[in-house]
Amino acid sequence: MHIERLFEDGKGEVGLDHFEVRSYLSLKRHLVLSALSLYFLCEQTDRLRGKKSMVDALTGANGHRGSARSGHVANERRRRLEKAAEKIEYWQARNEQAAFFHDKRQRRKLRKAGIDLRRLRRCPLRI
Repeated sequence: MHIERLFEDGKGEVGLDHFEVRSYLSLKRHLVLSALSLYFLCEQTDRLRGKKSMVDALTGANGHRGSARSGHVANERRRRLEKAAEKIEYWQARNEQAAFFHDKRQRRKLRKAGIDLRRLRRCPLRI
């Protein structure tokens, strides 16, 4: 029941069903990003409402004294989500750097060909 609700919320709120990718790695990245987005939204919603965390409810960390195992599961899930977030940040920074150097290389090629981008007239944007 919880899984179906998570997928329903993920599709409606964070675009889980809006992926069009060509590789499995891209699919995994999209799913991780969607899951982190949904996690963030759930945590903030619960925080603003003053309720128990939805993530804690789903993982079974209900605050009973005898439930050390459920607390371990919640901590493990948080650790995995933090690790996934670190990977996403790493790849975003790497892609940003790659785009910068790609643009730099393309500008250099254009300068060698005698094209100065600063002197070109710009076409008006038509929408």
